[in-house]
Amino acid sequence: TQDPNLLPYTRPIKERIMKARYYPEDAPGGLKGITELGFTVERDGSVSQVKVLRSAGYQALDQAAIEALKRASPFWPIPPGLNQERLRLAGKFKYNMESRKKE
Repeated sequence: TQDPNLLPYTRPIKERIMKARYYPEDAPGGLKGITELGFTVERDGSVSQVKVLRSAGYQALDQAAIEALKRASPFWPIPPGLNQERLRLAGKFKYNMESRKKE
């Protein structure tokens, strides 16, 4: 579970990443999977140490998750009140072309 003291900082990060995510246009239709990324938010809001923790099984989907994170960053500086030099975060990116067509 996530520390509730971090939610005011991490919730907008999640929202920003969700807005930046996309289904890769060059991927064949019908690819489904979940990519889990780990990354570090540095004190200044920059992102480092991006790693695929769990692959969707398709490089195109994993790369789209990484690109969404890059497009969404940098984030806001970590507030001094959190007393953190950096935050290690993880996020899941679910890709399902069929559900995208229904939206």
